Amino acid sequence: MNDSKNNLQKLGGFAALFNGLAYLIGFAGFLTLLTGLPDGSVAQLEFLLERQYFLHVWYAIIYVLFGISLVVLAISISEALKSHAPKATQIMNAFGLIWAGLVMASGMVAVIGLKALKDWFVLEPEQAASAWIAVSAVQDGIGGGVEIVGGLWMVLVSWIALRNKLWAKSIHYLGIAAGAAGLLTIVPLLEELGAVFGIGQIFWFFLIGRSLLVESQSPER
Repeated sequence: MNDSKNNLQKLGGFAALFNGLAYLIGFAGFLTLLTGLPDGSVAQLEFLLERQYFLHVWYAIIYVLFGISLVVLAISISEALKSHAPKATQIMNAFGLIWAGLVMASGMVAVIGLKALKDWFVLEPEQAASAWIAVSAVQDGIGGGVEIVGGLWMVLVSWIALRNKLWAKSIHYLGIAAGAAGLLTIVPLLEELGAVFGIGQIFWFFLIGRSLLVESQSPER
């Protein structure tokens, strides 16, 4: 490998580790910021607005920064695989970059949506709560509820790397299983598999990150 490729692999490794950490922060946020979320749309929006600034930071980490980091990781993995399967890698990389864009857009919709509804809620809480339902539906549709794009990227990465004997097989089996769970979230009765996708990705990101960092230390070939 030349120095530029080594540096890209190193950046990709750190990006993967950050993405795994972002997932952990995401789950931690659900267990802290969103604990005690009441029933009823008005009460729920009031609950969220009381925690608006904390939620902004949380959304920024788990959506916007995650998406930016995902761009780096997707390009790094593409660089590692393109010499083995150039055409398949191009398709894989496209889905990775699309997923990154969708994730960032989803986070920005949530942040701007809460900010826009803050003053409206004081005047018209019922209407503001109805608007938040619409905002939440858009956010979920873009990148929160159905994990088909991310799941497809993960399956393609794992399949291409497995066929070309890059990195450990166990990483790719995990990637295919977790990615398949993400693909199945398109089925309404199987949407709970999104949690399986998320948990699987935590381990997958850390393992891929470690593999890329080790590879970046390899001598030039």
